[in-house]
Amino acid sequence: MPVYEAGLDFLLGLSLLTLFPTWWLSKPIVPLTPFLDTPLFFLHVIFSFAAYALFSAAACLGVWYLIDRRDTILLWLEHSIALGFYLFTLCMAAGAVWAYLAWESYWMWNLKGLWSFGIWLFYAGMVHYPYLGLEQMSGQKRALFSILGFLLMIFTFLGLGLLMRGTHRF
Repeated sequence: MPVYEAGLDFLLGLSLLTLFPTWWLSKPIVPLTPFLDTPLFFLHVIFSFAAYALFSAAACLGVWYLIDRRDTILLWLEHSIALGFYLFTLCMAAGAVWAYLAWESYWMWNLKGLWSFGIWLFYAGMVHYPYLGLEQMSGQKRALFSILGFLLMIFTFLGLGLLMRGTHRF
Protein backbone atom coordinates (compact mmCIF):
# COMPACT_ATOMS: atom_id res chain seq x y z
CA MET A 1 0.00 0.00 0.00
CA PRO A 2 2.84 2.55 0.46
CA VAL A 3 3.30 2.83 -3.34
CA TYR A 4 -0.44 3.45 -3.76
CA GLU A 5 -0.40 6.19 -1.10
CA ALA A 6 2.73 7.73 -2.60
CA GLY A 7 0.99 7.76 -5.99
CA LEU A 8 -2.05 9.52 -4.55
CA ASP A 9 0.21 12.06 -2.82
CA PHE A 10 1.98 12.63 -6.14
CA LEU A 11 -1.34 13.15 -7.97
CA LEU A 12 -2.58 15.56 -5.31
CA GLY A 13 0.67 17.53 -5.43
CA LEU A 14 0.59 17.68 -9.23
CA SER A 15 -3.05 18.81 -9.15
CA LEU A 16 -2.25 21.57 -6.68
CA LEU A 17 0.75 22.62 -8.75
CA THR A 18 -1.50 23.19 -11.75
CA LEU A 19 -3.57 25.67 -9.70
CA PHE A 20 -0.68 28.09 -9.06
CA PRO A 21 -0.92 29.93 -12.41
CA THR A 22 -4.53 30.89 -11.67
CA TRP A 23 -3.41 33.32 -8.96
CA TRP A 24 -1.65 35.72 -11.29
CA LEU A 25 -3.40 34.95 -14.59
CA SER A 26 -6.96 35.65 -13.45
CA LYS A 27 -8.93 38.38 -15.18
CA PRO A 28 -12.19 40.07 -14.18
CA ILE A 29 -15.32 38.24 -15.31
CA VAL A 30 -17.21 40.04 -18.06
CA PRO A 31 -20.84 39.04 -18.72
CA LEU A 32 -21.66 37.43 -22.04
CA THR A 33 -23.53 39.35 -24.68
CA PRO A 34 -27.21 38.34 -24.76
CA PHE A 35 -27.03 36.40 -28.04
CA LEU A 36 -24.26 34.20 -26.58
CA ASP A 37 -25.88 33.72 -23.16
CA THR A 38 -27.76 30.46 -23.78
CA PRO A 39 -27.95 27.09 -22.01
CA LEU A 40 -25.68 25.68 -24.72
CA PHE A 41 -22.88 27.89 -23.39
CA PHE A 42 -23.24 26.21 -20.01
CA LEU A 43 -23.18 22.72 -21.59
CA HIS A 44 -20.21 23.61 -23.81
CA VAL A 45 -18.17 24.85 -20.85
CA ILE A 46 -19.17 22.07 -18.42
CA PHE A 47 -18.41 19.29 -20.92
CA SER A 48 -15.16 21.01 -21.86
CA PHE A 49 -13.87 21.36 -18.31
CA ALA A 50 -14.99 17.84 -17.36
CA ALA A 51 -13.09 16.47 -20.37
CA TYR A 52 -10.04 18.59 -19.50
CA ALA A 53 -10.15 17.26 -15.94
CA LEU A 54 -10.22 13.67 -17.19
CA PHE A 55 -7.41 14.31 -19.67
CA SER A 56 -5.39 15.88 -16.83
CA ALA A 57 -6.10 12.85 -14.63
CA ALA A 58 -4.98 10.59 -17.50
CA ALA A 59 -1.69 12.50 -17.76
CA CYS A 60 -1.13 12.18 -14.00
CA LEU A 61 -1.90 8.48 -14.26
CA GLY A 62 0.55 8.28 -17.17
CA VAL A 63 3.30 9.74 -15.01
CA TRP A 64 2.31 7.39 -12.20
CA TYR A 65 2.40 4.42 -14.59
CA LEU A 66 5.91 5.35 -15.72
CA ILE A 67 6.98 5.27 -12.05
CA ASP A 68 5.05 2.16 -10.96
CA ARG A 69 4.07 -0.09 -13.90
CA ARG A 70 0.86 -1.66 -12.66
CA ASP A 71 -1.93 -2.72 -15.00
CA THR A 72 -4.63 -1.16 -12.80
CA ILE A 73 -3.07 2.28 -13.32
CA LEU A 74 -3.11 1.71 -17.08
CA LEU A 75 -6.77 0.66 -16.91
CA TRP A 76 -7.67 3.87 -15.05
CA LEU A 77 -5.70 5.84 -17.63
CA GLU A 78 -7.62 4.27 -20.51
CA HIS A 79 -10.98 4.85 -18.82
CA SER A 80 -10.08 8.49 -18.10
CA ILE A 81 -9.16 9.06 -21.73
CA ALA A 82 -12.28 7.30 -23.05
CA LEU A 83 -14.69 9.20 -20.81
CA GLY A 84 -12.82 12.46 -21.46
CA PHE A 85 -13.09 11.86 -25.20
CA TYR A 86 -16.84 11.28 -25.01
CA LEU A 87 -17.34 14.43 -22.93
CA PHE A 88 -15.11 16.42 -25.29
CA THR A 89 -17.24 15.17 -28.19
CA LEU A 90 -20.33 16.50 -26.41
CA CYS A 91 -18.46 19.77 -25.81
CA MET A 92 -17.68 20.12 -29.51
CA ALA A 93 -21.28 19.28 -30.48
CA ALA A 94 -22.76 21.78 -28.00
CA GLY A 95 -20.25 24.39 -29.18
CA ALA A 96 -21.19 23.80 -32.82
CA VAL A 97 -24.93 24.18 -32.17
CA TRP A 98 -24.26 27.20 -29.96
CA ALA A 99 -22.14 28.78 -32.73
CA TYR A 100 -24.91 28.16 -35.25
CA LEU A 101 -27.47 29.90 -33.06
CA ALA A 102 -25.13 32.83 -32.43
CA TRP A 103 -23.40 33.30 -35.80
CA GLU A 104 -25.39 31.05 -38.19
CA SER A 105 -22.35 28.87 -38.79
CA TYR A 106 -21.48 25.57 -37.11
CA TRP A 107 -17.76 26.13 -37.46
CA MET A 108 -15.53 29.18 -37.30
CA TRP A 109 -12.04 28.88 -38.72
CA ASN A 110 -10.06 30.22 -35.77
CA LEU A 111 -6.92 28.77 -34.19
CA LYS A 112 -8.65 27.67 -30.98
CA GLY A 113 -11.30 25.74 -32.92
CA LEU A 114 -8.72 24.11 -35.17
CA TRP A 115 -6.48 23.10 -32.27
CA SER A 116 -9.50 21.81 -30.33
CA PHE A 117 -10.43 19.67 -33.32
CA GLY A 118 -6.83 18.45 -33.44
CA ILE A 119 -7.04 17.46 -29.76
CA TRP A 120 -10.31 15.68 -30.48
CA LEU A 121 -8.60 13.75 -33.31
CA PHE A 122 -5.64 12.93 -31.05
CA TYR A 123 -7.83 11.44 -28.33
CA ALA A 124 -10.07 9.75 -30.93
CA GLY A 125 -6.95 7.96 -32.13
CA MET A 126 -6.06 6.93 -28.59
CA VAL A 127 -9.58 5.61 -27.91
CA HIS A 128 -9.97 3.78 -31.22
CA TYR A 129 -6.42 2.48 -31.66
CA PRO A 130 -7.13 -0.93 -30.05
CA TYR A 131 -9.99 -1.52 -32.52
CA LEU A 132 -7.93 -0.96 -35.66
CA GLY A 133 -6.38 -4.42 -35.60
CA LEU A 134 -2.88 -3.01 -35.43
CA GLU A 135 -0.07 -4.07 -33.14
CA GLN A 136 -0.94 -3.36 -29.50
CA MET A 137 0.55 -0.18 -28.11
CA SER A 138 2.71 -0.76 -25.04
CA GLY A 139 1.68 0.66 -21.70
CA GLN A 140 4.69 2.98 -21.72
CA LYS A 141 3.67 4.44 -25.09
CA ARG A 142 0.07 4.93 -23.91
CA ALA A 143 1.35 6.70 -20.79
CA LEU A 144 3.63 8.94 -22.88
CA PHE A 145 0.80 9.72 -25.31
CA SER A 146 -1.48 10.67 -22.42
CA ILE A 147 1.17 13.13 -21.24
CA LEU A 148 1.60 14.49 -24.78
CA GLY A 149 -2.18 14.93 -25.09
CA PHE A 150 -2.19 16.86 -21.82
CA LEU A 151 0.54 19.19 -23.09
CA LEU A 152 -1.40 19.78 -26.32
CA MET A 153 -4.53 20.49 -24.30
CA ILE A 154 -2.72 22.96 -22.02
CA PHE A 155 -1.24 24.75 -25.02
CA THR A 156 -4.65 24.99 -26.67
CA PHE A 157 -6.48 26.08 -23.54
CA LEU A 158 -3.94 28.46 -22.02
CA GLY A 159 -1.56 29.29 -24.84
CA LEU A 160 -4.14 30.10 -27.48
CA GLY A 161 -6.85 31.16 -25.04
CA LEU A 162 -4.76 33.78 -23.28
CA LEU A 163 -2.47 34.96 -26.07
CA MET A 164 -4.78 35.44 -29.03
CA ARG A 165 -7.83 37.46 -29.84
CA GLY A 166 -10.99 35.81 -31.14
CA THR A 167 -14.17 34.05 -30.18
CA HIS A 168 -12.45 31.92 -27.52
CA ARG A 169 -10.71 34.79 -25.78
CA PHE A 170 -10.94 34.77 -21.97
